Amino acid sequence: MGAAFVASGLSVNATAGAGAGDGDGFSELGGDAFAPQEDGGAIVIEGEDGVKTEIIVKCTKSYGLMAVRNGEDIIANIIIKDTVKPALETRTFGTSVENQVTLNLRVFENDNNESNATVMESTELYENCIVELTPGLPKGAPIEITFNLDRSGILIITALDVTNGISKQV
Repeated sequence: MGAAFVASGLSVNATAGAGAGDGDGFSELGGDAFAPQEDGGAIVIEGEDGVKTEIIVKCTKSYGLMAVRNGEDIIANIIIKDTVKPALETRTFGTSVENQVTLNLRVFENDNNESNATVMESTELYENCIVELTPGLPKGAPIEITFNLDRSGILIITALDVTNGISKQV
């Protein structure tokens, strides 16, 4: 059965367990999910004359997950364009159905500087990042998704089942 992940009215594709109803994706919970990058990110180059030049490496795209808000597919951006790399950002979502057993995290990139973007303005990077969930979660159970983008552009995704404290890396 298809299901989703929810964030303040948002959801992500998933599979529900026996007895669960159909969901519509991924949803987001909670308030401000974006904290400014406080540390590092700069590359310092020292010339032969001793003059130091600092180069700031920033993200040229925003990176997010397909989610559902009010029945409409959107991209819930987690790392926003122009964020200094390395970047570590978390956004909280919730299960869309009772007893949801998996999430299919579909990762997209786009040029939008907002927390949400349309599917039409985004390009899918990964279609099937499957995360197995703890059995028996209620509808709306919080799941924290963390994107860790290193300086060279390698993205590591971590899903934390907040209810049970179980973390999985994709």
